[in-house]
Amino acid sequence: MSMNFINCICFSFVLIIFSSCSHQQKETQKPIQKPISKSRYTFSKEQSVDFTVATGGYLVLYDRSIAIDTFFSYCGAQEVGKDSFVYNRIRRYKEVDVPMKGVYYGDVKGLFLYDGRTTKELKLPNFNPYFSSFSVKGKDVYYWSFDKDFKICASKYNLETKKHTVKQTGIDAGTDFFGYFWQPVISRNRVTFKVDSDEYCQYDLNLKLIMKQVVDSVYTVNVE
Repeated sequence: MSMNFINCICFSFVLIIFSSCSHQQKETQKPIQKPISKSRYTFSKEQSVDFTVATGGYLVLYDRSIAIDTFFSYCGAQEVGKDSFVYNRIRRYKEVDVPMKGVYYGDVKGLFLYDGRTTKELKLPNFNPYFSSFSVKGKDVYYWSFDKDFKICASKYNLETKKHTVKQTGIDAGTDFFGYFWQPVISRNRVTFKVDSDEYCQYDLNLKLIMKQVVDSVYTVNVE
């Protein structure tokens, strides 16, 4: 047997071992997704959370690979300027009568802002952590809000000026399931608040009504 043939076999064996080790190393790495908007932030793979009355998802926000907070995936972590995010915080819920092994029981604690240095809770008027799905444009947060009589409203809150604008939608609450109130859709200088029953209200970015469909009737406002 020639030396060249023996060397070829040895080299191939080394490649197989190296390839196997590399594959095992990749499988054990933390499943971090791509950076958010090419910034220093990343977030974990979505995991399931049990609210005891419903289920959802949560993710972990990382700043340069350091875990910062855990947030509700329903509306995600939304940017409000460079290196700043708004999100609904998730925390472990320990008051479970018969917890199941391996299940993460959680509670939505409220809307929070991380500015790249510190985390603080945002006290938005009539904001309900479970039902107030939200969207962000610039420094404005658009969200579902609920008055003391649980009438359904559309709200806009500016994080700098603290100005709050609210409009009653005329939409019936219908359910106590958080997924019923869709995340407000911002497109073409309009924001649409929609629910599972296909009822909706569409406004301009200052919450001036453009169109709404409530209980099988359509109401239209002509906008100059």
